[in-house]
Amino acid sequence: GHIQGLVNWRFKGLERAIKEGRTISFEKLTSMTAQEFYGGSGSGNYSEYYAQARYLCYYLQEQGLLVKFYRQFVANAQSDPTGYGTLKRILGESDMRAFQRKWEKFVLGLRAQ
Repeated sequence: GHIQGLVNWRFKGLERAIKEGRTISFEKLTSMTAQEFYGGSGSGNYSEYYAQARYLCYYLQEQGLLVKFYRQFVANAQSDPTGYGTLKRILGESDMRAFQRKWEKFVLGLRAQ
């Protein structure tokens, strides 16, 4: 009854960005405008930002937290429009820098299919 995300072609670019230290904080990622996120036509940032967001959702999916996050994100949209506070609560993380390192280790442990 649910769509199941899989490792896809975006993995390689994200893997490279992690290894080169080019990922951005989840706070910045969640607070971007659509224009910043998509970066305009021909921007190299689009794929990296999209891949980072996609694999954050993949992590949530694999931890059994994606549906819970989505429901709480929608419910809290007025008070937490970026979803960053909701993300922290769902993850049970207060140190998001430490979580990002944990998430990057998770991503690097994946294999592109």
